[in-house]
Amino acid sequence: QKSLLLKGYQSNERMIDLVNDMLNVALIESGRLRYRLAPHALEAVVNDAMLDFFGLVQQKKITLTLTVPPGGIPNVVIDPERMNTVLHNLLDNSVHYTPVHGKITVALKRQGNAVTVSVQDTGIGIPKRQQKNIFHRFFRGDNAVRIAADGSGLGLYVVKHIVEAHRGQVTFTSAKGKGTTFRVTLPLGRSR
Repeated sequence: QKSLLLKGYQSNERMIDLVNDMLNVALIESGRLRYRLAPHALEAVVNDAMLDFFGLVQQKKITLTLTVPPGGIPNVVIDPERMNTVLHNLLDNSVHYTPVHGKITVALKRQGNAVTVSVQDTGIGIPKRQQKNIFHRFFRGDNAVRIAADGSGLGLYVVKHIVEAHRGQVTFTSAKGKGTTFRVTLPLGRSR
């Protein structure tokens, strides 16, 4: 019964994520995605996003850790709801494409006048020849499709647009079979 309930719950969550991504894409493309920017503790937003994956991380026996520099990091001018969407999409990919007993490390760092959030996993990685397409709408890597046929290919497209609306940048490094690290860099001070 517990297994069936968990599968039903996960299926429901995937459907909610798909609908949210489709709504965000529609708002992005119509220029109507609005932001409520104010200084926020990015660590709190990261913690909220990580909590969403507690059950799945436990089920897959994945080690999920957060590292923050001593003394923390300064508040960043963000829309916390939109930034939660960014982190949720990055974590969702990491959790789904990291095998059982894998490892995901989320790290916050201050670098000059910016803060970087990185999500590093020991997952399947992105094939080198396909990396140039990773932020395109509906794109999914061949190896990702083989593992989970039900993805939409919209998550990273949404991530890129939200981060750029914050005057930030999203980059990644990846090696097939070894894992992927996404980095979201956000400026300190006014974001718009």
